[in-house]
This record gives sequence, structure tokens and C-alpha cells, in this order.
Amino acid sequence: MTFTDYFEDLKLVPHAFLFLNLIGAAVPSRFQKTALVSFHGIYAAFLLISPNCLYGPKTQDHLDAVHVFLARFLGAYQLGFAFFHYQTRHDIYRNEAAVALSKAITSGLVFFLELKSAQRPNLERGVHLESYTFLVALILVDFTWFVVETMKYFKLVWNTVPTDEVDIICKRTTRAIQDGERTFSIQHFLWADAVISFLYAVASIGSSEYLYENVIKHEIKLDSLHRILTHEFGYYALGSGITSLLAAQFSSVQIKHYACQRVLTQFLIVAIHASGYFHFYYHAVFSPLIVALVAIVPIAVASDKIKRQDQGIGDANGTIKEYSFRKTVKTN
Repeated sequence: MTFTDYFEDLKLVPHAFLFLNLIGAAVPSRFQKTALVSFHGIYAAFLLISPNCLYGPKTQDHLDAVHVFLARFLGAYQLGFAFFHYQTRHDIYRNEAAVALSKAITSGLVFFLELKSAQRPNLERGVHLESYTFLVALILVDFTWFVVETMKYFKLVWNTVPTDEVDIICKRTTRAIQDGERTFSIQHFLWADAVISFLYAVASIGSSEYLYENVIKHEIKLDSLHRILTHEFGYYALGSGITSLLAAQFSSVQIKHYACQRVLTQFLIVAIHASGYFHFYYHAVFSPLIVALVAIVPIAVASDKIKRQDQGIGDANGTIKEYSFRKTVKTN
């Protein structure tokens, strides 16, 4: 192996590090949850700070400024995942299969998109199936993440017992009592967040060309990787919408952590959009920033309602009532 070959192999060190964290998150041990938090946190750091470390080996050249800008939207979602799993790492509550399902769908769509793109490389810039580094990078991160989340989902479904359905009913009843006569409950605001996320997904996946023509400055030359990153953002939004749609089944503590995750993610998206006006967006087009700001409202209201419930649920003695739904264990 020449020095040049060795240097090329070093490009895959970030992917190998993420792969080791994924393996740690899949193997039952005392560090399993820590490894999952580490994976999403490190993944987010690469996407937000230096996306070229991850996408560089998959392309023919270094990323340009627009590639880096688009990749940061994915980093916002990854940081949200890290926050949620960090907050729930010591929870006694049953893990929710909906979280694993949405992440499995997201990672699977990202993997198959890049695999499909590799089979039809773009002459301007693309990911290439014949590239050794592309194959290794794709397997180490995207494919492994998809497999780990899929296995986790089926494991959670397999361990589900009939009493879990009773838990879900109890959770809904508890929140109905807490909401009282109010017209819009936490569940309704979570559904609104799901609708907004689905609209994000539709716009990013199905109308990316319209966004490029009306938002990105025409003097910026777009290529296949820009479209891949835009579609991947849509896949992350789709996964987020699925989780928000099913979040009413979570325990109150998990809903609180999930709402905080969504607020964090959406605030980062707003900040990234705002930074786009300095370099990439037409100054007269405010729709991306306005939509991002509006998207914060439902989940911020839901988060505030959860906080108020935590502070306001008391009995005659003024103590806080706790509604706990401990994890159920399948027994023979």
C-alpha cells in the first residue's frame, strides 16, 4: 500500500467511528444507550461542522458551500435524536417502537436513495458505485444504521404484550383528564406538527426543483448532490412526522422529551434558514424562514402544555401526582 492509498483510507475514519458506535448501540450492554447517544451526537457534529468528512469520500471532489449548508439541515435532526436519547437514557418507561420505526424508515430511505443515485452517477458530481470508498462509507453508516433501527423495531414489537395496549389507553385517559374541557389537547398539537413535517417532506422530495428555482440564487450551479441532500432532508421530515403522529401513545415523560427534541430541531432549522440569506437565498423570498418559524408553533405549544401539566397537577395536599407507565416485560 502506498502512502497515497493509506491517506485515502483515512478518509473513512469518521465512518468507521460511527460504525463502532452503531455496533455498541446494537449489542446489549451497560453502554448500549450511551453508544446510541454518541452515534447521533457525533453524526450531528460532522453534519453541522464538517459535512465533507462524511460526504467527501462518496463524491469526486470536496463539498461546496451550498452542500455544506444543506447538510446542516440533516445535522439538526441528528442533534435532536441525540437529545431525545440522552434525556431518556435512564428512563424506567417502556421504549416506544414508533421512535425506532420512524428512524428505520428514515435511514432506509437515505440508504436506498444513495444506492440508487450511485447506479446513475451524474457527470457533474455524483456518488459512484464503482468507488471503493463509496461502498465502504455507505455500508458503515447508512446501511448499518438502517439495520440497527430495523432490528430494534422488530425486537420492541416482539416484546410487546397485551398490557401495553392498556398502558396506551391509560395514557390517553390521563391526558384527557389533564386537558379537561379544553378544545385543543397536546395530541392535537402533535398531530399539527406531524402535518407540517409531512408537508416539509412533500416539498423537499416532490418539489425540489421549484425550491431551487425560486429560493436559491440562479448564479449558484446546482448538481446531483444538492438534490440528494434535499431529498434526504425530506426523509428526515417524514420520519419526524411519523413519530409526531404516534407520539400520543408515549408516556408523559417521553412526550415531554420528544417535544423538546422537536423544538430544538426546529430552532436549528430556523437558524440555518436565516444564515442562508447571507449567501444563498434571494433576499426578497422569505417563505423558507416564515414556514420554519410557523412550524415551531404547534410543538412549542405542546411543550408548554406539558410543562404546565407537570407544574399544575396536584392533589388536595398540593403534592404532584405522578402517572407512570413502567416498561412491561414479556414472560413465558
